[in-house]
Amino acid sequence: MFYLVSPKKWMSASLAMGILAVSLVLTSHAWAFNRVSMVHAPISKLDSSSFASSEYWDLYQSTRAMDSAEFAKATPYLEHALEANPTNIFALYNLGLCLLELSKQEQLDDATRRSMLKRSEMLLQRAQMLNPDLMVVYFRLGKAALMQENFDAAAGYYQKALELEPNNPVFLFNLASVYDQQERYTESILLYEKSIHLSPRFVFAYNNLGLLYEKSNQFKAAEKAYKTALQYDRSYNFARLNLGNLYVSQDKLTQAAEVYQEALKVEPDNGWAHLYLGNVYFQNQRYDKALSSYQASIKTNPSYPTTYYLMALALHKLNRDEEALSCGLKYVSLAPDGRYRQEMMALILSLQLQHVGVQAP
Repeated sequence: MFYLVSPKKWMSASLAMGILAVSLVLTSHAWAFNRVSMVHAPISKLDSSSFASSEYWDLYQSTRAMDSAEFAKATPYLEHALEANPTNIFALYNLGLCLLELSKQEQLDDATRRSMLKRSEMLLQRAQMLNPDLMVVYFRLGKAALMQENFDAAAGYYQKALELEPNNPVFLFNLASVYDQQERYTESILLYEKSIHLSPRFVFAYNNLGLLYEKSNQFKAAEKAYKTALQYDRSYNFARLNLGNLYVSQDKLTQAAEVYQEALKVEPDNGWAHLYLGNVYFQNQRYDKALSSYQASIKTNPSYPTTYYLMALALHKLNRDEEALSCGLKYVSLAPDGRYRQEMMALILSLQLQHVGVQAP
């Protein structure tokens, strides 16, 4: 985690969050920033009594909490430090970072999450005003804007970061990700390629580049990008799943099945790999194996509606209609306005009529 540390040490490692699209999955990645030195009074110049009641004590305690990723614990110390000194850049940045991290909690309601993100952005903007050359602040502002789906603002922040450090592959990657969201695909591809040129083992960039190549029907280039990512990191299953999906789109089902099976060797509980492998079995009319794969996927992703839809189809093919009806109803309950609702309702009605001995119209 990248945060400003005062007064014992100045900078720790960093965690760069980017958009990684993998069919239905998003993820993040880690990277290291250059160190930044900032002038602040060292602890050795404070006597023990003044230290315990000062903003430095609050910063010291918040740093200890952030070292353990205890962002909620760090927050009151940082709030207190800002009360003592509203222009303390360490407290401004670190409190903004804590709120950014805390806003990711799944149990938060939308209003609370939006409020946290807005305040995080405000604090980071104040830090940026105090030191316009601190590039990491623009990076975090970009992340805050992304989490609010404000892509124009995110692009602006990343562009500013790149003015300060034009050859930072992470900044290039994240700006490329924003352009991808804005459907500025040509610019996005150029930035991913530049980030790879600067960091040849940047597997996340290869993965996203593969996705963009697919969108432009450059299938050979996409295949090469995914395989290059896996060459550098054999455990990177996102690229492996995308490679399998590429093969499916080209009706290369045998190759796709092999790729998904390899993914399951790396991660036996990967719900997406089970789901995609089940789809290959279903297309090959191996409905029993498809059902087994869907059931394995459900164990990992029990609230993903589409799997229940697919299970209902497989069970119906196997003449296990009571179970098919149950899965169909589960799908409708999870996704009342889902993509397959009309098809599923027709199957449910047909199965219910059969149950009472009435022919479907």
